Amino acid sequence: MRRALVAGLAFGLVLPLAAAANDGGDETPASIRFQPPGHVKPLRFGMLLTGQIDVGPDHANGQNTGFRASDARLLVEGHLEEGFSYLLQSEFRRDTPLLDLILRWESEGGTMLHAGYFRTPTSGELLIAAPDLDFIDRAQIVRTLAADRQVGLQIDQPILGRALVARAGVFGGDGLDGGDDKKFLYTGRVDGVVTCDDGETEFAYGASAFHSRDEEAVPGFSAIAGPGLQADRTVAGADVRVTHGPFLFSAEGMWGALDSFDVPDQEIWGYQGSVGWTINRLIQVLARYDSLHGEGAVSDLDLAIGSLVLNFTDYVNLQAEIRVPTRGEGPVPGGAANLNIQF
Repeated sequence: MRRALVAGLAFGLVLPLAAAANDGGDETPASIRFQPPGHVKPLRFGMLLTGQIDVGPDHANGQNTGFRASDARLLVEGHLEEGFSYLLQSEFRRDTPLLDLILRWESEGGTMLHAGYFRTPTSGELLIAAPDLDFIDRAQIVRTLAADRQVGLQIDQPILGRALVARAGVFGGDGLDGGDDKKFLYTGRVDGVVTCDDGETEFAYGASAFHSRDEEAVPGFSAIAGPGLQADRTVAGADVRVTHGPFLFSAEGMWGALDSFDVPDQEIWGYQGSVGWTINRLIQVLARYDSLHGEGAVSDLDLAIGSLVLNFTDYVNLQAEIRVPTRGEGPVPGGAANLNIQF
C-alpha cells in the first residue's frame, strides 16, 4: 500500500488578532506597544510564516504533492475614536498580496458595520482564523461551497447579546475583481454563543445562506464552466460547536444548488462531525468524519481523520493527522503534520 506523508512547518509571530470580520483578541504585549495619534488603543501587529510538504495521493491530503509556502502574512489592526477601527492583512505568496482590508464601525448598542475585503459569513468554520482551527484543514464542504473573501458590506446586529446575532451582507462575488449588478452575492447568517455551568460549557451555533448569479464559471461547481454560461447559485448550511470541560463536539453541514438554462441542474452537499478530548495540558486527541457528495459537479469523497495535538506551551504546538478515504478515490491513506509557533 502506498503511503502518504505531509510534513508542515509553521513559524510565526501571531498576535491574537482578527483575521476575519468577526474575530477579536487580547491587547498587544507592552514590549511592542505603539499608539498613533487619534487611536484609542495601541496598534496590534502580527506575522505568520508557514511551509508545508505534501507527499502522497492528492485526494487524501487535500493538496497537490510537493512543497508549498502556505502562509507569509503580515497584519495590523487599529482602533480609532467614535467606534471606528480597521484591519489590514497581507499575504505575500499571492500576486495580489492583500488578504484582508476591513473598515469597521460599532455603535454604542453593539451594531457593527464592516466594509472592505474580508471573509463572508457563509460558514461557521470559515469564520475561524487558520491558527485556531481544530484540524489542519477546513472540512471539504466548507472549502468547496463557502464564499471566502469578497469585496462588500456587512452589518451585524445583536438581538439577544452574544446569544443571538443577525448578520447580512452584499458582496461583489468575484473576490478582489469586484462584480457588476448581475453578479452580487447576498448573504445572511444568524449565530450565537451561550455559556453555562459557570463557563465550563459553551454552546455555539449558526445558520447561513447566500445566493448569487454567476457567469462563465460557478465557484464550487468546478466541473461546470463555459463561455456564455449563466447560473443561479444558492447555498445554505448550519453549524454547531459545544465544549464541556475537556470535551469538544462540532458539526457542520452545507448544501448548494445550481440552476441554469445552459447546463443541467446540479447539487453539492456534505458535512463534517468532529469530537475532541483534551487529555491534559499537553495532549489533545481529535477525530472527524468528513463527507462530500457532488453528483458529478465535484468528486465524491469521504474521509476519516484522526489528529493528535501536542501543546508544548501556549505558543507552541505540534499537530499530526492521518486521513483515510472511506468512499471515493481509493483506500490509500494520507497524513499531515504541522508545527505552529505563535506569540
